[in-house]
Amino acid sequence: MKQNYRSQPRKESTIATEQEQQPHPDSWDDGAPDGDYPDAAILAEIEATARELIAGAAKIVLERFGGPLEIEYKNTARTDPVTEADKAVEAYLVEAVSRRFPTHAVLGEEGHDPDGEFEFEWIVDPIDGTINFINRLPFFAVSIGVLHRRRPVVGALHFPLSGQTLHAHRGGGAFQDGTPIRVHPATEPSGRVTAGMPPGYLFQFKTGRAGRGLLGEPRSLGSIAYEIGLVANGGFGWGIFRGPKIWDVAGGIPIVTEAGGVALHYAGAEEGWLPLDRFVVPPSKDPQQPKRLRDWNAPVIVGAAPIAGALAPQIAPRRFPVALTRAQQTYHGWRRWLPKKEKEAPAAPETTPEAATPPPTAPTTEG
Repeated sequence: MKQNYRSQPRKESTIATEQEQQPHPDSWDDGAPDGDYPDAAILAEIEATARELIAGAAKIVLERFGGPLEIEYKNTARTDPVTEADKAVEAYLVEAVSRRFPTHAVLGEEGHDPDGEFEFEWIVDPIDGTINFINRLPFFAVSIGVLHRRRPVVGALHFPLSGQTLHAHRGGGAFQDGTPIRVHPATEPSGRVTAGMPPGYLFQFKTGRAGRGLLGEPRSLGSIAYEIGLVANGGFGWGIFRGPKIWDVAGGIPIVTEAGGVALHYAGAEEGWLPLDRFVVPPSKDPQQPKRLRDWNAPVIVGAAPIAGALAPQIAPRRFPVALTRAQQTYHGWRRWLPKKEKEAPAAPETTPEAATPPPTAPTTEG
């Protein structure tokens, strides 16, 4: 049975026991033994290839950094941009992986989606932190994660502006440019340890009284992959993310775990936080439209085991309607303390220079 991180012991029952004996409901290889992993030599070869390819991807990113970009948006709110650099990097990685490993699949954030069943799947995020990249902020990363039967076994992260590459394969340790790395050495959570936390943490998660003073010094860099890399090399003690996609975390999880840390996902109020050792495709409400691997998302905690293990039982995601309601209540509460503004006459509409100067008219002649 997997270790869970609930504040209360899980209730055992015959129903729960029967459910645990069922095959893992995630993909075509249901029921594969937990110890059925590839040989270390195969994983080392995949890791070496991931390092090589991610360096090539970084060159494409740097060629376009700081210059003019073609930008599109994947949503009507225009909050999820994609640039020509994202597309070029994904195309490069898809072609390179398919050439090196013809039997492997590649899933890319920007749309490449494999058909069929594959033992190995490469999960690619060409630029995690695209908004930072567009605005010339240094916190963005290229991420490659490799799954074996949906279990993360190889990871590589590259920070293009610093030139650093973090990489690992299952059982082989974690490294930054060839040098071994470890997670933060803290033996317990502390308010002095830096932590990767979203700006709206209080509205996204609820925290038990015992954990409120131990969350650490919050930092939010705008790239989940970048923050996971900082957890792996000890820069952050831990990190928490409300609803990451698979490409946000697949590359960093093997590095964190090989660096001595843990990766947890929230499996619901009954199960609590469980080790994220396999990506389970979410169930679909419509049988005619089954969910796919790209539809995976779940709250995730990564960090040094003493920190994450102690904090996880104190934390649970809020339901978004509750979070939004509390945010609105807080906003309106603040408004009561703002000074009242006197009513002013409506301002004249602004005019642009073109509108302020009437266009020239053609001369007329009278006959």
